[in-house]
Amino acid sequence: MGSAHGTDVRLTLIYARRKSARAGVLAQLAALMGILFLTSCGGGSAPPPPPPPNGTPPGQYTVTVMATSASLNHSTTVTLIVK
Repeated sequence: MGSAHGTDVRLTLIYARRKSARAGVLAQLAALMGILFLTSCGGGSAPPPPPPPNGTPPGQYTVTVMATSASLNHSTTVTLIVK
């Protein structure tokens, strides 16, 4: 009886080692997938075009301002002069 009990203990230890090894492999796989996901986001897009060197060119611009609240709508035009 004593040897059968010892065998059970050894089998339990071997199973526990395999289970923890699987958990380690799964954790490493999850970390790798996370890294691949993070590096795949946002890549490959072109940078935005540079702004005009001196800002908005001088001139007269017409701007339409619109406002809405529930069923009420208003709009007006404003002249913007850039010097």
